[in-house]
Amino acid sequence: SAGPKSGSDAQTAKGFIEYGKFISSTSLNYVRTFAYKHHLDVLAAYEIESYQTDKASGMKSKLPSDILTEPDNAAVLNSFISSTQDYRMISYLSRLNYDYDDRYYLAGSFRRDGSSRLSPSNRWGNFWSVSGMWNISNEAFMKPVKKVLNDLKIRASYGVNGNQPGSLYGYMGLYSYGQNYMGASGSYESSQPNTNLGWEKNYNLNIGLDLAFINRIFVSLEYYNRDTKDLLYKSDIPSSVGYISQMQNIGQVTNKGIELSISGDILRGRDYVLSANLSLGMNKMKVDKLNGTDNVIWDQNSRWKSSYNDYCLKVGDQVGLIYGFVYDGLYSMDEFYFDPTNNLQALPWGSTAAENGTSKDAPLVDENGVEHPKTVINEVSGSSNSGIATLPGKIKFKDLNGDGKITEDDRTVIGNTNPKVQGGFGVSGQWKNFDFAMNFNFMLDFDVNNATAYQLSSSEGNDKKFYNVLGTFADNGWRYTRDGDGECMYKCYFIDGSIDMYRQLNEGRTLWNPTDVTQKITHSYFIEDGSFVRCQDLTIGYTLPEKLTSKMGISKARFYVSASNLFIITGYSGYDPEVDIQTGLTCGMDYNRYPRSRSFVFGTNITF
Repeated sequence: SAGPKSGSDAQTAKGFIEYGKFISSTSLNYVRTFAYKHHLDVLAAYEIESYQTDKASGMKSKLPSDILTEPDNAAVLNSFISSTQDYRMISYLSRLNYDYDDRYYLAGSFRRDGSSRLSPSNRWGNFWSVSGMWNISNEAFMKPVKKVLNDLKIRASYGVNGNQPGSLYGYMGLYSYGQNYMGASGSYESSQPNTNLGWEKNYNLNIGLDLAFINRIFVSLEYYNRDTKDLLYKSDIPSSVGYISQMQNIGQVTNKGIELSISGDILRGRDYVLSANLSLGMNKMKVDKLNGTDNVIWDQNSRWKSSYNDYCLKVGDQVGLIYGFVYDGLYSMDEFYFDPTNNLQALPWGSTAAENGTSKDAPLVDENGVEHPKTVINEVSGSSNSGIATLPGKIKFKDLNGDGKITEDDRTVIGNTNPKVQGGFGVSGQWKNFDFAMNFNFMLDFDVNNATAYQLSSSEGNDKKFYNVLGTFADNGWRYTRDGDGECMYKCYFIDGSIDMYRQLNEGRTLWNPTDVTQKITHSYFIEDGSFVRCQDLTIGYTLPEKLTSKMGISKARFYVSASNLFIITGYSGYDPEVDIQTGLTCGMDYNRYPRSRSFVFGTNITF
């Protein structure tokens, strides 16, 4: 493209993006049946994947004419940027399946994968699996109960698979260019290499039981145990080496649980059927080992970076626990000494001058000789326009270690993002030419950090304009000014009885003033139960009678209407509680999430 005129101000630019992709798979398969009862299936394969992206763009100026817009016609090269990214993977695969008389099944597989995303010394990984199944229903001793118990299988498997990092060059030391160095363009090493980076490995054990009753009810029960070793994780490293993080293989996590599914026909007749299904799952993920030197690793969610890390990987604990401060209401007027010599400034009982932000310590005994307990000092929330963090009406946290002050040592587990039970259920049916299907999913007893509500209950990032605040603060939020003349009642030393007026102004108010919250602090007030039941989809259809469609040369014509994400039943106050559940190490954070869309579709299926 070129500028509007020729000469020194005219510019032209051109660029390109080129994608290359190559996938090759070669396989050899051998299938044989021996003596009618022995069945063998053997496979060997070789696969190659190759991807490459090339980008380039440049800008030149001083065109001789606004007609001659090609970069070759410009005199001065202003900028030129180019990059290449590539990825390669080679795999050798083998598989063997054997069964005897449709009763005993054995299977095994082995693959060797090499990925360019990993260090050359650890680029290759070996992965394998073995499995077996006993089809008990085909045994002779099952014949007496075959009409009732139609199918009975026991199966088990154990194997290893691998994960590679998302970054194409995670093991390399990368450089960033275009940096200013003494007035000239320069570069610096932006990430530290890890020449030992290798595969993340999952060791999977599965044991299952399958049953079928009267050819109408089907039940499947499964236990699984997954040990993930050498997790790929961006770990913090000592800043003295010149970097703050490095992609590493660390630790071990165990993921175990039980899954149950039941399906079947509730009603069945000549021209109707009503079916239902239900699935339940319970899962627990535990940290077995970290990096070999630490028993605790702190982290925070990248979407909402709080002032203190709010997730913790701790040996022996579950993954997905939210750490933070325990909300303890608001500081009350009775927890302060209103200093008559300093404009009635509120001083926490028993606080030092350094703690209350003045030049003198606060007493513990009032003018009537009554001794007050020492007020807990908040050292984490930060000051606001009204003063320090420990003032009447400001957020108060529980002092868990009993040292008289709130510090990061008072953080504790305030939420568990792992559902205790999750699953789904559905019903479907058909009556004459009408059909319908309705499916639900649910998750029960898990926590969500409603960071969006926190942001709308604070002045963090907008302490001059104070916009976008939840309406509930209008009636329940702490107030500094009275109606009418708008006089500020805090430190209103020139009006007699102003302390009592200030107290009366806030009688019954249970929430803080959003202007007093100036930092992102994870605390229990915004940790909510995310339990929900969602209607995933509903479809209703009608098939035209065959007598009618045959006259039009159509074998089948069905018309339908469907809706997805039709409704959700939940006590969660945000848009949607289903956010990052059991995904990653800092899950369950609801911050500025776009609501799930609801869609409606009208359609037809016609077969000629």
